[in-house]
Amino acid sequence: MMFKKQIKLFGLACLLLLSGCAKNMIGAPPQYAVKTPAQRQAQLAKVRSWRVDGEFSLQRTGYKPVIASYNWREINPVSYRINIDSALDLYQAEIIREFGIVKLWKNGSRVSTARSPEKLMQKVLGWSLPVTQLKYWMKGMPAKYAGPYHATYDMYGHLIGLTQKGWTLSFGRYKTNEDGVDFPRSITMRRPGFYVKIAAREWFWYMQPYRVPEIL
Repeated sequence: MMFKKQIKLFGLACLLLLSGCAKNMIGAPPQYAVKTPAQRQAQLAKVRSWRVDGEFSLQRTGYKPVIASYNWREINPVSYRINIDSALDLYQAEIIREFGIVKLWKNGSRVSTARSPEKLMQKVLGWSLPVTQLKYWMKGMPAKYAGPYHATYDMYGHLIGLTQKGWTLSFGRYKTNEDGVDFPRSITMRRPGFYVKIAAREWFWYMQPYRVPEIL
């Protein structure tokens, strides 16, 4: 059993490493439509309900690294559900925001409720990510209501660099879905004492918001 868990940890680490090296793989470069950054941002702003599956790693000065897989379902602009499965099966967590309240389950039991996902994660898990801003950054756009920012774009109008809310972000290779929307496959986030790598393995998005059963 422990051997299988070690294999899982190694596999997650490899996925994160490979996602960062994807641009160096042999093969024809992807073909993107050329758009202005404003056109890209307007298109992404219309994507209000989506799901992404992937992995992430978090390194903090003085702490052990965190490696986990995740499933993020953005139900509508004010509701989401995030599942986190840590490497080595140390814990499973679910973060749900509905009706302005954030709830966190750990290993199947609700442990706390708050209005801020960041403070709730820090309290229960011992670490935190800027979820409020990530819902925008994950799509490859600056976060709304997060203050001023500095952004850089590639020749296709994709966001490739961003400084906002104390974080410096780099966006990796983009993938075009069947509806012609481009999403980043990887994101690196840095701030003093923190380094985060997020790999997006699969993206799904929906024309209309969908709902999932409420957990009381």
